[in-house]
Amino acid sequence: MKCPHCGGEHPDTANFCPKSGKKLSESFIKCSNPDCQAENIPNTFTFCPHCGTPLNAQSLLDIEEVNLRMALGEGGTDMENPEGKFLMVVVDVFNITGRGVVVTGEIAAGKIKVGDRLELLGYGKSFKVKTSGIELNRKLVDIAVKGDIVGIFISGVDYQDVLRGSVLTERRFLRNGLRFQAHVYMFSETEGGRSESTGSDYTPCIYIRNMEVPGLLTPVYNAMMGIRPGENAEVVVKLTFSLPMKEGTRFAIRENGRTVGAGIVTKIID
Repeated sequence: MKCPHCGGEHPDTANFCPKSGKKLSESFIKCSNPDCQAENIPNTFTFCPHCGTPLNAQSLLDIEEVNLRMALGEGGTDMENPEGKFLMVVVDVFNITGRGVVVTGEIAAGKIKVGDRLELLGYGKSFKVKTSGIELNRKLVDIAVKGDIVGIFISGVDYQDVLRGSVLTERRFLRNGLRFQAHVYMFSETEGGRSESTGSDYTPCIYIRNMEVPGLLTPVYNAMMGIRPGENAEVVVKLTFSLPMKEGTRFAIRENGRTVGAGIVTKIID
C-alpha cells in the first residue's frame, strides 16, 4: 500500500510507517472543499486541518447547533428583555372540560401569578387573556418563575386560535411585526453558511424563538449586489405573516433547515 505519511510503498500487512512511525491501519479521506482538496486526512478527524471544512455528518450537525445558538443568543431573550418581563413560548395547547384552555411550556423570563392579565401573540394574531390557574409538577401553584415548566390556564381565547410557537407575555411588551429593519451577518462557508452571495429576491426562512416563516430579505445598500458570505449588512425584512418581536429581538436566517446567518431587529416598520 502507498503510505499517506511518507509517500513510499509498504507491505499490506504493515501497521506503522517505518520512516515516520505513524499508524497505517486507519482509513483516510479527502477534503470536500474545492479550494482545498487536501488528501490523506485520517477519518478520525472532524474538520480538515488545512481549511476547517467539516468532514462528516456529525460535524455538520455540531456546526448547525452552534450557529443556531449563536443566531438566537445564549440568553434567548436577554437582549430584547433586560428588565425580565414574563415571556413563555407555547409548546403545546389543550382544551380541558370545565377548565378551558391550557398552554404549556418553559418560562423563558420573568414570573407569572394567578390573575395576571397577559397577551398571546403569534402568526399574525393577538389576544388579551387572563391567567386563571398555574400547574407546576402536577400541583396547582399561585406563582411560577423563569425556568419552570408549567401549564397555564388562560381565559379570553378559543382553543383553535392558540398555535404551537405562540408567545405568552406581558401586555404591550411585544408586537406582531410584518416588516422590519435589521442588522444581519451571513455565515461564511467554513462557518456552515452559503457558498455564494444572496440574490436581489433572497427569501430564506426567518426563525424567531421556535417560529419559522419565509421572509424577503433586501439589503438597504447595494440591493442588487446581495450579501456575500462572511459579511455584515443592514437589511429590510418582509415576512409572509407577522411574528411577535421588538427592537433587540434576535433571529436566525435558515435555508432547508440549515442556519446560514444571524440577525437582530433594529426597527419595526409595520
